[in-house]
Amino acid sequence: MLEQELKFTVDDVSVLDEVLRSELIRPLVRGSSEPAAQRFHAVYYDTPEMQLESLRCSLRARKEGREFRAALKMPGHIIDGLSRREEYEIDIEDWPDAVSDLPDEEFRLRVGELISTDSELVAQVEVDMWRRAVNLAVGESQVELVLDHGEVRAGGRRTDLRELELELKRGEVADVLALGEALEKRFPLNRSVLSKHAIGIRLLRESDAIG
Repeated sequence: MLEQELKFTVDDVSVLDEVLRSELIRPLVRGSSEPAAQRFHAVYYDTPEMQLESLRCSLRARKEGREFRAALKMPGHIIDGLSRREEYEIDIEDWPDAVSDLPDEEFRLRVGELISTDSELVAQVEVDMWRRAVNLAVGESQVELVLDHGEVRAGGRRTDLRELELELKRGEVADVLALGEALEKRFPLNRSVLSKHAIGIRLLRESDAIG
C-alpha cells in the first residue's frame, strides 16, 4: 500500500483540539466529528546492527485498541510536497523476537529481502500515544485527519509527540496540499518530514553521542 501524507507538529497540544473543532474542518467531516481517542503502543524493531535503519526502512509492531498489527515501511520520498512510502501490514498475535516469529510467509519474505530471515529482532524505539482520526471529504478526495499526542522513547531518552497528519486515502494530492496550506494560515503548525521512527532514531543517536 502506498502511504501518502502531509505531516505537521504543534508546540501546544491544545492546537489539535482547535483544528478538529474549527469551521475549516467541521464541514468536511464524514461521520463523527468527535472521535474517541484510541491508545496505541508501538515498538520499532531492527537487528542489533541496525540493518533496517541503514536501508532507511522500519519494522513496526503496534497495538491499536483491540488490533495487533505489524508494518514494514520502505524508504520514503517527498514528492509533490507529500511524504510517500510503500507500506505492508499484517495481523500478528505477539511481539516478535525474530523475523521467523512473523506469522505471514509473504510478509516474512519481504522482510527477508532486506535482512536475513534468521535475524534477531531488537526493540529500538517505542511510542505510546493517543490517536483521534476523522474522515474528510476534500474536493473529490478522501482524506484522513489524524491527531496524535504522546511520547517517543529510545536509548533511555524520550520526547513529547504532538502531530497532525493529513493522509490521502483516495483522490488528488492537490486537495491535501490545499487543505494543509489553509490550516497553516489559521493555526501555528510546523511542517515535518520526520516519522515517529525517525524521531526515535534521533534520540538513539543523541544517547550514543552522550554515552
